[in-house]
Amino acid sequence: MKTITYNLIRNNKNYYEDIDRLTNKVINHFTEKFLTIYKEYLNFIITQKIEKPRSYEEYIYDFLSAGVYLNTYSEFSKGTPYLVMKLLSRLYYLRRKQKRMKPYIDPVRGIISTMFLYKPNGINYSYNTINDFWGLIHWLEASGEFREEVNRFKILGDFLLIKETEECNSLISSMIIFGKWFVEESLFELGIYTENVEEFLSKQHNNYKWKENFIFTGRRREEYHLSMVGAELMNRGFRKNFLSTNKKALLIPACMRNRKDDQCKSVKNSFDMKCSGCDEECRVFQLVKLGKEKGFSVHIIPHSSDFTTWLKTWAVNTGVGVIGVACPLNLITGGLELKSLNIPAQCLLLDYCGCKNHWDENGFATNLNSDELLRILSNRN
Repeated sequence: MKTITYNLIRNNKNYYEDIDRLTNKVINHFTEKFLTIYKEYLNFIITQKIEKPRSYEEYIYDFLSAGVYLNTYSEFSKGTPYLVMKLLSRLYYLRRKQKRMKPYIDPVRGIISTMFLYKPNGINYSYNTINDFWGLIHWLEASGEFREEVNRFKILGDFLLIKETEECNSLISSMIIFGKWFVEESLFELGIYTENVEEFLSKQHNNYKWKENFIFTGRRREEYHLSMVGAELMNRGFRKNFLSTNKKALLIPACMRNRKDDQCKSVKNSFDMKCSGCDEECRVFQLVKLGKEKGFSVHIIPHSSDFTTWLKTWAVNTGVGVIGVACPLNLITGGLELKSLNIPAQCLLLDYCGCKNHWDENGFATNLNSDELLRILSNRN
């Protein structure tokens, strides 16, 4: 096993203790700095009947991620022509609606994204106006990597529009400061787990130029940390509903298999695959055995793009709690999507990445922490 970008397995370190501590810091910081504006925002959502109020932790993630992305991507959103962003958004929409078009749309999106989306405007100034915030939303939407975050940022953007200009700019500035604080705190608490990200970006990321996953693979270190904390925040916010379900399903990526596609004997269903037990050393088979003992089913998802389709088949089955497993950059969108479909869920990070779709030419089997899986399945917090 090699470390490409992140790795949760570190000698004399416990990732789950560290993420718990940092998440507590984030919650306390938000409560201290944003509690009043949070109450106003929640009242706005309720009075405007925008959505059923979500958990406190989910709204913390909305504000935190907005602050991080304002710091990370505003220079790119200001440097990207609006028509280009609209074109990329439209292509992404077609790609999701018409899967047969994916092989044709992806190369086009890869070329346009490389040419335009990653071009800073070269001007160093603050990005704290409502136009800057909506520009960021359009950029994130065009990238195709922040689908669920965009949906939530649009609600936040509508809330900002009702504010006077000075108050609006002040709130956006506060989110930016929140994001900067998080970057420093998360590097201190979680930096040991993401040490390889910088090396990957400097030495390997250029190999992804002109590809559809250029932006996905180019995510920065603080974004890994944001996803890690986001997963913990969502788990806390989703926990009660998840524990109330009487059945549990473990949703794992195909990269956890020991064998290659042409050697694996898993049985394909409509939207997922079932392990046939062809390799006793395979982590998937071991999880299937554990599932029979602990009372959960195991479902292999061939590709993250199949996740939405699979979820919709389960959205009406409220008696099932889903544990979604993925690397940090895929986990948050999946977790937020689970919530949007009202599926009780928990998130579990892969210990490291290794899929051939994004990270390794040949691919190698990934893994998860069994102790954390059992904790999630238990009644313990």
